[in-house]
Amino acid sequence: LAASKALTTAALIDDFERRAEKLTKESALLFVSAEAREGMTAFLEKRSPNWIG
Repeated sequence: LAASKALTTAALIDDFERRAEKLTKESALLFVSAEAREGMTAFLEKRSPNWIG
């Protein structure tokens, strides 16, 4: 069981490391969108967001 868990964990980490740069770039684009800004502002103002799209 421990060996199976180790293999699964290693595969997940390897996959994440291979995709980390792409994930970082895509996340950065999402967090600068108008939707993200509205969501964060609404959260800070303790109100429901007014989604645009």
